Amino acid sequence: MLRVAVAMITGRRSIATCMLGVAVVLSVILAAGSMSAAQAAKDPGAAVSGRTIVAGVPAHWPPHYDLDAEGRPKGFAIDIIEEIADRIGAKVEYRVFQDFRSVSEAWGGGEIDIIPNSGITPERQKSALFTEPIETFAVSIFVRQGQSNIKNLGDLAGRKVSVVERNIGHRLLKDRRDLSLMVHPDLVKALFALLSGETDALVFPKPVLLQAARSIGVEDVITTLEQPVKTIERGIRVQKHRAELHATLNEAVAAFVNTPEYWAIYRKWYGAPTPFWSTQRVIFASLALILFVTVVMAWWRYRSVMRLNLRLQLSLSERKLVEDDLSQARTQLVEAIEAISEGFVLYDVDERLVICNSKYRQMHPDAAHLMVPGARFEDVVRAAVEDGRHPSAVGRTEEWIGERLAAFRRAGEARELRVSDGRWFRYSERKTRDGGTVGIRADITRLKKTEESLGQSEARFRDFATSASDWLWEMDEHLRFSFLSERFTEATGVAEERWLGKTSQEIGKLDIDDEVWRLLQDDLQHHRPFRGFVYSHAKSGGGESWFSIAATPVFDEDGQFMGYRGTGSDISLQKRTEFLLRESEQRLTAIMDHVPAALFLKDRDARYLLINKQFEDWFGVDQQAVIGKNAYDLYPEERAKVYADGDQRMLDHWQVISDNVVIPSPTGEDKHYLLTKFPIFNAGEPVGFGGVMNDVTERTMAELALRKSENRAEMASRAKSEFLANMSHELRTPLNAVIGFAEIIRSVSFGPDNTEKTREYAKDIYDSGQHLLELINDILDISKIELGSKQPIDAKVSVPKTIDSVLALIRERARDASLSIVADYNDNLPQLRVETRKLKQILLNLLSNSIKFTHPGGEVTLTVSCHQDEGYIFQVADTGIGIAPENIATALQPFGQINSDLNRIHTGTGLGLPLAREFVEAHDGTLELRSELGAGTTVTVRFPADRIVAPVTPEASPTISQLT
Repeated sequence: MLRVAVAMITGRRSIATCMLGVAVVLSVILAAGSMSAAQAAKDPGAAVSGRTIVAGVPAHWPPHYDLDAEGRPKGFAIDIIEEIADRIGAKVEYRVFQDFRSVSEAWGGGEIDIIPNSGITPERQKSALFTEPIETFAVSIFVRQGQSNIKNLGDLAGRKVSVVERNIGHRLLKDRRDLSLMVHPDLVKALFALLSGETDALVFPKPVLLQAARSIGVEDVITTLEQPVKTIERGIRVQKHRAELHATLNEAVAAFVNTPEYWAIYRKWYGAPTPFWSTQRVIFASLALILFVTVVMAWWRYRSVMRLNLRLQLSLSERKLVEDDLSQARTQLVEAIEAISEGFVLYDVDERLVICNSKYRQMHPDAAHLMVPGARFEDVVRAAVEDGRHPSAVGRTEEWIGERLAAFRRAGEARELRVSDGRWFRYSERKTRDGGTVGIRADITRLKKTEESLGQSEARFRDFATSASDWLWEMDEHLRFSFLSERFTEATGVAEERWLGKTSQEIGKLDIDDEVWRLLQDDLQHHRPFRGFVYSHAKSGGGESWFSIAATPVFDEDGQFMGYRGTGSDISLQKRTEFLLRESEQRLTAIMDHVPAALFLKDRDARYLLINKQFEDWFGVDQQAVIGKNAYDLYPEERAKVYADGDQRMLDHWQVISDNVVIPSPTGEDKHYLLTKFPIFNAGEPVGFGGVMNDVTERTMAELALRKSENRAEMASRAKSEFLANMSHELRTPLNAVIGFAEIIRSVSFGPDNTEKTREYAKDIYDSGQHLLELINDILDISKIELGSKQPIDAKVSVPKTIDSVLALIRERARDASLSIVADYNDNLPQLRVETRKLKQILLNLLSNSIKFTHPGGEVTLTVSCHQDEGYIFQVADTGIGIAPENIATALQPFGQINSDLNRIHTGTGLGLPLAREFVEAHDGTLELRSELGAGTTVTVRFPADRIVAPVTPEASPTISQLT
């Protein structure tokens, strides 16, 4: 009894001692967070005392950076740098920028000395100095309260995830293709997208988001996942050349972080900090430690009770006490072992089973009935083998059992075995101090399947790499070649050893252009992907090979550059084909460019494939601007439709087509072409068509001129016939008058002394003779013009004087017709280089016509003007009977008369207007007639500006005369 009591007291003291140890450990853990705060701050020195430090900060990224109502920076980073600056005796001058990108640009330009509280990354450390971390925070996943089906980063697959543009969360997830990334311009929009259910999760720095959620009162409706996506350290970023400033700031930061002042600033902007050893973590750690201590103590007590049981077999009361203690200890031990997630078993020094958990029995169902305390290890193994549990033992049972016993007794080496149901187990066995054996069995089936799949993938990859015409290669983080597939040497003729372990610069510049080589090196140094890098290599037996290289940079989970993976292709055949194709194209182009015709080729969509130089010259186009385009891309819609319709005829029938087409030249004149289109076939299938265009403008113009000449001759003949028919009346009327009046005078029928009557008849005879003379003169003039004998004799003519003389001649006719004539011209009009008589004839014909066809009381207006750009302009307008539009052409033809001889109202030869037009055109001028039936006629005559003798001067007051 005394021994039992001593043992129980000893056991209880041991437990108490352990619990005391646990309490001490917990005390140490809880106190660890505050020990650093008690450290005395060291004097950072006065290296930059009294100086001003220029800091660059963004305008808005709370709680780190923000602006107060007066536009001054505030926030956690501002308070921290102000405290640091105060400690080193320096002042901070802030440069506020719109965003982080602008801050980075100012940093790169050397405009600022520091960036407070900047994230520390390997890339930034290459170009900047960083102080000791000011804070470390986690980039975490946030979900709505109660959304428990997202536990970690892997659960985001297939979900809608919010990130903030250019934030660390965006950079971490932008390359994931298994989730739907929703990029928001700021944190508030991203947070409300999560709260509204628009997205399932939000990835963002934890303290910043919690502060924002706290500020808008939604902290209690979001949950932070325990496992962070990434941990970020932030320090003061210092320009690399400011080593002295960096040393001073670094010393001050080390002395300031974790001081009461630091935590006061932290609580101000983040609220109360959450230490690593939170109450929940302390409880879990304590329970784990207690469980461990319980298992150890239970085992210790179990062994003690076993020994005590052997010593106290003779005492029933002592046995009862020992059994009670043993039962309690065993219960504790069993509960602890059952809590283990893997199979657990303990054999004593005699290889007999002491204890195992249910997980271990589930792993060995065929021998589970033997797994009771005292069972021999060999019996358990043999039962499993005899039941076919181990396929590797088939046919060699005893040998296999012997090997298994040897491994069990050797203990220490982990083994992997596959059982009959396909599962894999890892056996880990260790010897105890008393010679027993502890075994742990882990189900590694999933791991083995993963390894098997990986092995199969690697095998497939090796097979592809071996059989592919391309080769594969890798570079390490130092840009040295670390792998070249077998195909490399076969394709390039270069031994792998010459490239492995070397950089591209150590290998030497390849046979490429200097600029291409420089661009490749720049891509490599900046870790950019590239493709289509082509270089040549001289073969040892002569000739040249061409290769194309492509590669993608590889980064680890933290964004650290790991090297390149790429492929190489032998494109020698492609290059030779391109060379032959270029040579063939050059020959074809040379032939086409020297053909005296415009040639083109088009595809099945009527898009240009090729044009020759003659095509470019004729139509003023450039080949590069035409290739790949159709008619609608190149021409106005109306012309394009005509061309497209012609192309469609070819596409519909695929037969040779010839057409005469008219196409405006670049100078604006119409050109006539004979266009022949022909189909192009490949293996019997139409693939496009070509065209040959011959310039037939001169021939066409000659044909048109010939037809026009023939038409004019025919029209002249017909007009002369009509003229003779009309003149039969015009000539007979005055001749009959002459003959009749002469006969009366000759017969003296009214008496010999009637002189007045004789004079009257003589005047009528004279007027009729003058009329006949005018008719004959007009006929002679038009005949001379047709024979080409009436070329103008140019002289410098005073236009105002000429007008005066014309008006003097026409004045009497106007009075007789009861018309008024208005002349509007300037006395300062310059001289005109023209034949005087023909100018007068033009004006007389036009004015006479207007007088002849204007009713009494009407008005005829002559307007004359001169412009340096437009030349001399004479315009005669009347208020007469006018001409129908369809009769204008007839009125301008020689001998053309609108009224026939049977219904004529006005006399004349019909040569007035044609003579005027011929005279004007002989002087390189134009005559234009506009008329409206019953509203009058306006004739405009224009002489070119080069016939103006002197420059046009500013006009004086116009001279307007009216003759009635």
